[in-house]
Amino acid sequence: MKRDYVVKVKPVTDLCNLKCKDCSRCITYEADLAKKYVMSSEMVDELVVKSLAYCNGGNLRFEFEGGEPLLASLTYFKYFVGCVEENNLNGTKVSYQIVTNATVLTQEHCQFFKDYNFEVGVNSDGSKQVHNIMCRDRFGRPTFGLLQKGIKLLMQNGIEFFAVCKVNKTTLKFLKKSYEFYKKIGATRLDLRLSLMNDWDNPQSEKYALNAQEYFDFHRQLLDLYLDDKKRGSKISIKYFDDLIARVKGEKVKCACGGEGYCECQWTVDGDGSMYPCSFYMDKDRLLGNVMDVDLEKMYANEVMQKFVSASYKHHGDCFDCSVFDLCKGGCRRFCDRDGDSRLEKNVYCDGIKKFLEYLQTAVL
Repeated sequence: MKRDYVVKVKPVTDLCNLKCKDCSRCITYEADLAKKYVMSSEMVDELVVKSLAYCNGGNLRFEFEGGEPLLASLTYFKYFVGCVEENNLNGTKVSYQIVTNATVLTQEHCQFFKDYNFEVGVNSDGSKQVHNIMCRDRFGRPTFGLLQKGIKLLMQNGIEFFAVCKVNKTTLKFLKKSYEFYKKIGATRLDLRLSLMNDWDNPQSEKYALNAQEYFDFHRQLLDLYLDDKKRGSKISIKYFDDLIARVKGEKVKCACGGEGYCECQWTVDGDGSMYPCSFYMDKDRLLGNVMDVDLEKMYANEVMQKFVSASYKHHGDCFDCSVFDLCKGGCRRFCDRDGDSRLEKNVYCDGIKKFLEYLQTAVL
């Protein structure tokens, strides 16, 4: 049976060359740590062969993320793609995506991305002022200059890229400047990534994460800028807004993760071969197994995976009487979980989401 399958690959686990203030997961890069965290060639072999077998002629997408995935070295990526080409004997259509902070990007990387049609995403907090506040290197130095250098390389090589726009209290303060920055550098779309208010691994998360009112303020301001640009013929896309606008207009659309009211398997493989159902749930309770030991069909069928998916269909009782539930669908479960196992708690941004969706309906109808 043919299957379509996306696997998120963390080739260096959470190893990163930056120390962003709102990040709780990244491991500060040291040269002697690379051997410990970089995925081995044996693991690449197992992952590729088992993924191709699972797809069996369908569509397979490898999405590389981190930490900073480019710390794995260009040799790693060449080996990975070579392994795919060597073992793809069943006609599976394979594509690639990488999300990078662009600070270690080289001409050689750019040529490789062009040769193998990688979709490239760039992590950024936005304009120079906000980026240098939030994103420093491990020595505390600002990194906007390195970001600019990487973006310039992408542009010089004709590589289109999207921006992963971090959403936090600082980016809210400089939102208009950052939005203009994303347009100026030619980002094809913006993917919004909220800092977690309920991030159990980061005791300072609430220092940077938006509250419900700030959630409304951020999204309302950005929507106003976006709709004004669309009237002028701008081609930049914000999928979260595009999906919501389509739903308001009665169109059937497959929304991004968090917009469907339930979780699908977002296969995520760590540098040590451990596999999880979602990159936000990489803990011992959600461990599905190791790619070296278990095939993907067995991982999908195991109790941990089935419990993860089935629990995501649960919603807070207030959701079903809410006037915007058909748009919201409860939101991403990571903003609803308290015990990590259900969605019975109300979304921490509930009040802000409801206000924003009511505003959006008025703005587009």
